[in-house]
Amino acid sequence: MFSYRITFDGSLRDLAMIEFLSLINTYGASVNMQEIKYKTFLVDSNIPLEAIFLRSALITRAERILGSDPWNIDWNKLFNSFSTDSNNIALTYRIEKIEPNCKIGIKDIDAAIRSTIPNVRVSMTYPQIVLCVRKIQKHDFICQPLKTGRDYCLERQLKYRPYAPSAAMDSLLSRALVNLSHLLPNEIFLDPFCGTGSLLIEAAFMGLKTFGSDINPQHVRASRMLLEYYNVQATVRIADARDLPFEDNFIDGIATDPPYGLSSSTYGESLYRLYEKFLGEGYRVLKDSRFLVTCFTPNIPVTELAKSIGFEVLDVITMRVHSKLTRLIGILRS
Repeated sequence: MFSYRITFDGSLRDLAMIEFLSLINTYGASVNMQEIKYKTFLVDSNIPLEAIFLRSALITRAERILGSDPWNIDWNKLFNSFSTDSNNIALTYRIEKIEPNCKIGIKDIDAAIRSTIPNVRVSMTYPQIVLCVRKIQKHDFICQPLKTGRDYCLERQLKYRPYAPSAAMDSLLSRALVNLSHLLPNEIFLDPFCGTGSLLIEAAFMGLKTFGSDINPQHVRASRMLLEYYNVQATVRIADARDLPFEDNFIDGIATDPPYGLSSSTYGESLYRLYEKFLGEGYRVLKDSRFLVTCFTPNIPVTELAKSIGFEVLDVITMRVHSKLTRLIGILRS
């Protein structure tokens, strides 16, 4: 059993939970979750969850719970992935935090580590292992903070891009939408309204075989430019989402943010007909029992359209963007 302490993005708590559970389902994990305070959970899993944390956009903090007794932790196993062939190169660690009222101290952890690994030293700048001590349900636990996808995703926020029009989706939401499509690395992802490529960038960074299309040639050029800027690979083409250039049952998962008819053009098509045709094409190109994730607004009857086409509507998440826009995220299965 593997135990973790995770904290979700409080501003998007419901979406964060659904993103995490989607990834759990995608990777075939079995977990038990217990909320210990608002947006913070203890998670017990039958498999390691590090790969899931590296995918997640909306987990703000993830820690592996190593144990309550420093002398009963397998420090050799923990440091093993950082071991070197040379005995002259020291392994490094740092204890970043000990919460108040914890009985486990720095000296206790230092002594336990050094008794097992003689060539270890403390590094305050570039440690290979970071540790902390937390009070969890009235007991002290030594934890290891872990990297999350959010740590890297924030570097690609709109303000850091060389080109980011006002309608572009931010990197965190883009990554979360891709994760809702339930795809493993090397599976085929499609965004048929790719715009300037926000979802494509995140999908490519997660190791998906990434395809994007847009009816607007300027958007396609911008997508290609940004993909090249971030040095990731995707196939992007000019195409109409109402008539996709893919064979039946070719795509493993779709996530997209179509026009809402507010500031973005629907190219003379009514919103109803646009979504009806797009969903029909999405159903055609998707493999059986795979996921389509789409954004829409309350005035567009996406759930009814999806059911009439043959989709199963699994969930609809509500996000208030501002006073004039409420965004809905529909999770559909073919």
